[in-house]
Parts: sequence; C-alpha cells; structure tokens
Amino acid sequence: MNQHNTVTFRAAAATDLSAAANLGFAVALDVDGRLVLAGVNGRDCIGILVELPRAAGGPCGVATMGTVRARAGGAIDEGDYVTSEAGGGLVIADEADDLLGKCVQRGAVADGNMFDLLLSISGGSTAPQP
Repeated sequence: MNQHNTVTFRAAAATDLSAAANLGFAVALDVDGRLVLAGVNGRDCIGILVELPRAAGGPCGVATMGTVRARAGGAIDEGDYVTSEAGGGLVIADEADDLLGKCVQRGAVADGNMFDLLLSISGGSTAPQP
C-alpha cells in the first residue's frame, strides 16, 4: 500500500536522516524546530518520515496523518496500536504510551520491516484494552 489521504509537510533535519534505513521512522522536532528521530513512548512525535533529505540537514517530508508506510522497531501484528521506541522505530503501545496509529498491514510484521500504518497521533491517549 502506498501513502493514501496523507497530510504532509517539509522541515529541515537536525542530524543526517538521509540513510534509507530512516524512512518510515517516527520523528519529533528539537528545540530549534528541526527534525530528529522520535523517542520512547511516542512523546513529542509529530509524524512519520516519508521523504528522505538529499543531504545531511536537508528538508525531509513528514506525514502527520493518513495511511503511510512505517518501519517496525519490534514484532507487530495487524490491528496493533503502535508508539515509538528510542530511535524512531514503531512498537506495540501499552496503556501508558502516546499512540501514533494502528497497524493495518495484513499478517505479522517483523522487526525492521515496513508496514502499513493508519497514522493518527493521539498526543496522550492510551492504547485500547482488549
């Protein structure tokens, strides 16, 4: 699945995010308003890196909502609600995490693989309990 009905913007990176391995990671803004990889529990996450910069510190494309390709930071299954881990990978959220969205990829997703994410940053809501 490609990006669908996404809202995106561009911002400069604070560090070198040009490596292909960064594509699909959660990102946040530093104190200077530049992009950095998001930290643990989705705190301060503003979106998913969907376009790499051409050079270190260059502008990047960030999706803030919609269906996007994201990178797993651990095993994830279809229907799991996700948050970010240190370094921007997405992992299964628990009730204390800020939610970034829901995995809509069919089947299981292994650590490091790309998956389809319905991106909907909650900014403090907790994962639904079964």
